[in-house]
Amino acid sequence: MALVKCHECESEVSTEAKTCPKCGAPVKAPPKEKVIREWKMSKTGWVVISAVILTASYQQYITAERERTAPPRTPEEIAAQAKQAAAEAKRPQQDNLAAIGAVALKKAMKDPDAFKLTSAIVMQDGTACYEYRAKNSFGASFPGYAVMLPSGKMIVNEQNENAYYAAFQKGCSGKSGRDIAKIIEISRVLN
Repeated sequence: MALVKCHECESEVSTEAKTCPKCGAPVKAPPKEKVIREWKMSKTGWVVISAVILTASYQQYITAERERTAPPRTPEEIAAQAKQAAAEAKRPQQDNLAAIGAVALKKAMKDPDAFKLTSAIVMQDGTACYEYRAKNSFGASFPGYAVMLPSGKMIVNEQNENAYYAAFQKGCSGKSGRDIAKIIEISRVLN
C-alpha cells in the first residue's frame, strides 16, 4: 500500500482507497511503473563472443593477405582451371548418359531381372566402362563387359570382342574415372 496525493484536495490518500476520505474525490490509481529489464551477461559470455569475433576477423585478414600476396596466375594455370571447370560442368550429362547405357545393357540381356551392374566407371572424356553379371540362355551366371563411347555407341564384349578390346584399350585401360554403379543402384534406374 502506497500513499498518493488526492488530485482535488492534495491530502495523502491510500492507493487502495476508492475515494478520498477528506473530499470524497475518486482516487486515481498511480501509473504502473515500467520495468526495464537489464540484460546482463556473464564474463564467460563476453569472452566467448569476443573470441568468436576475433577468430572471424583473423580469418578474414588471413584470406585477404593470401589473396594480396599470392603470386600472379599464369595463363597456363588459368587455362587449366577453365578446362577443369568445363569438365566438371559436363559431369551430370556424362553420368546420365552412362545410366542410360546401363539401362540399355539390362534390356538387351536374355534375363533382364538377373542383370547385376557391378561397376560403371565414367572417364573424364565421357567414356563409360561397365562390368556386370547376367544369365545366359542356359541360366548360368556369367561376367560381362561393355564400353559406351562418348558418342553413345555401346560395344559389348560378347558381341564383338575385337571392337570391345580396341574401345577398352582406348577409353578405359590405364585411366581413372568415377564409379557411378552405386548411384545408379540407389536411384533405381535399373528397376
